[in-house]
Amino acid sequence: MSAGLPAGENPPPGGIIDYYLPADAQGPVTLEILDASGKLVRSYASSDPVLTPDPAVDPAGYNAVCQRNPSAPDCALPLYWPAPQMIVSPKAGVHRFSWDLHYDPVGGPVEQSGEEAQGAVPHRTHPVVNAPWAPAGSYTVRLTVDGKSYTQPLTLRLDPRVKTAAADLARLATLSRELHDAAKATHADYLQAHALASSLANEQGADVAAFRAQLDSVAPQATRGGRGFGRRGGAAGTSLSLEAASNALTAAVMAMQEADVAPTASQVATADRARAQARAAEARWNALRTSGLSRLNAKRRSAGQQPIVIPDVKSPE
Repeated sequence: MSAGLPAGENPPPGGIIDYYLPADAQGPVTLEILDASGKLVRSYASSDPVLTPDPAVDPAGYNAVCQRNPSAPDCALPLYWPAPQMIVSPKAGVHRFSWDLHYDPVGGPVEQSGEEAQGAVPHRTHPVVNAPWAPAGSYTVRLTVDGKSYTQPLTLRLDPRVKTAAADLARLATLSRELHDAAKATHADYLQAHALASSLANEQGADVAAFRAQLDSVAPQATRGGRGFGRRGGAAGTSLSLEAASNALTAAVMAMQEADVAPTASQVATADRARAQARAAEARWNALRTSGLSRLNAKRRSAGQQPIVIPDVKSPE
């Protein structure tokens, strides 16, 4: 849409959530969406990273950021595109937030170039979320402030124009959730394997070098990150690395998010291939973290060296 074309103002997309804080919070404020079973769907916090200054509020200021660092998020876009960032505020007062109706993205949104954006609206273009849509149903919004939680119900209703059978919609929702959960689990294993490889950077010896080479093959440097304003999806390659497997699972689930219809036979076959790729990558990682690491540590103990321990890693999602 041209920046000069007259247009009306739309409300924020998604589920609008208003909350009031009588005083500034003493710690991070969290806003979580839970499904009917109590399982976490989406989480936000006042401690989440934000772009400073906000490109939508101060495009001139953010343009200066882009001039210093052209690879910064949104710098490949016209800065009159982005909408103001949705932020969970910890400050006293009345606040409005909007849940985008997606699950938590795996590893954060995927960076897209400006050429790939479709349907951009000046000053109201929101980042694409590389995660499946939450299905229609009952949800709970949970606000946590200074250790105390408050909840309210939220209902997502199906577009009345959708005539897809309930069984087909349930199949879509189930397969989407299964693939998304598998992508998150595989990505978490990637983070752990990569952290283990990084912890060996200062270790010497041929055995350590060989073990780290195997780790690097299953957990090479990731390619996720940044805010996306273009196509949804992910790279669906055939690599046996954990992150490639996670990307393949994400690509498979995102291919089913364009319409409220049953997954096609081709989409189901793609999902099956992605699951097989993930199982193969997981098998390699499990062998390395168990028997592989045990053999390495046995040699280190024989040489009077400290054993290698897998670092604790907290997923950023």
